[in-house]
Amino acid sequence: MKFSNLKKGFTLVEVLVAVSVGLVVILLSYTCYDLALRFAERENRKVELVQNGRVALDRITRDLRQSQELATDLPAITNDPDNPPPAEIMFQDGHNQEPVQYIRYYVAEGKLHREFSHYYFSDDPDSWVIASAVDEFGHSAEKAVDADEFIAEYIDHLVFWGEDRVVHISFSTLSLDEKVDFLTSVCGRNLR
Repeated sequence: MKFSNLKKGFTLVEVLVAVSVGLVVILLSYTCYDLALRFAERENRKVELVQNGRVALDRITRDLRQSQELATDLPAITNDPDNPPPAEIMFQDGHNQEPVQYIRYYVAEGKLHREFSHYYFSDDPDSWVIASAVDEFGHSAEKAVDADEFIAEYIDHLVFWGEDRVVHISFSTLSLDEKVDFLTSVCGRNLR
């Protein structure tokens, strides 16, 4: 019986090749994982932008449909340099007709707000009047803000225009490099 002095094992080249292949597999796995995370993050951001836009449109259109009267003068078109479309809109609340209350939608620091207000004369603050009211001395009614609530975020470039009973609304939701555009038209059922 002969005993051999040869030891069985891997050569240095075999070990280096195995480690290299293992590192490439790990690196590819991490890259795929990182790309999947970024894609999911981007899609989640886009879903959030769409959801915020839908909430904004839902609130504005619901209130406008019930409105009694627009207090904001709207141009018929968006590209008239002498009469650009306003970035906010105010109208009489159609849900509560007595006392007369107004709703104003506006954007501040990327957030859509809904403001409830009423108008009165200083000599009789308990009597609410229409926004365009003038007393016997020629004084305009004063405005009192009753509530101001946050509706949606990421809102950018909100504009209103229209004619007759149709109001057009355009805005974008914007976050980082994602942007979603919204455009709709609302027919006010009760608008005069």
